[in-house]
Amino acid sequence: MYFRSKSQKGFTLIEAMIVIGIMGIMSLGVVQMFTNALYAWNSGTAKMKLNGEARLAMMTMRKLIHSCQGSTIIMSRYNSQQPVNSYFAAVAGETIFATSTQQSCGCGTSSDNMTVGSKGEYVHVYQNGKYLIARAPKITGNVDWTSQEDIQAHVSYQYVTLSANLDNISFTMSDSTKGNLVYISARFSKKYLPQKPPATLMLKEAVVIKHPHSSGFYVN
Repeated sequence: MYFRSKSQKGFTLIEAMIVIGIMGIMSLGVVQMFTNALYAWNSGTAKMKLNGEARLAMMTMRKLIHSCQGSTIIMSRYNSQQPVNSYFAAVAGETIFATSTQQSCGCGTSSDNMTVGSKGEYVHVYQNGKYLIARAPKITGNVDWTSQEDIQAHVSYQYVTLSANLDNISFTMSDSTKGNLVYISARFSKKYLPQKPPATLMLKEAVVIKHPHSSGFYVN
């Protein structure tokens, strides 16, 4: 007859269940830690990209306002579905460069860095849904400069997507008849994980019109 010594005794069913339970709890903790780390990583990455995109857009608008001819300023909206004063246009006093978000949103132009408008051109910046668009006219081909109709026939527009994550933007002046400051207020947001709140950023800036001549005006 074979007798098993006490040193060869295995786990009881209760001991095995306790071990399995402890391992399960530890596994849940590891999964939760990994989930939290992934959420923090995605959140930080989204906020960093959104911050860079928003500040580049603000820089473009600031440069346009700094250099523009104050008497040519128009504040309006792109269409009746867009917020009031979400449209700004003026004749540029110098060449305006911008960075588009084409690579990240699949919209805009085929180049990241490009000219929005040259000196003397009417540059338009406006909200259209979630997009912040810059637009400038380009005249191409052989033009009869004595004919207004021929000039208009040769005008095309160049569009640059400054941001694809715009919630709202507002351009205002403290006094449309005397002011030489344009106030920009913009809110950006970017979704990065389903069922999680988006990364958001609010930027405000007061920009001096260096060449006011006369002030801008509103067109609604």
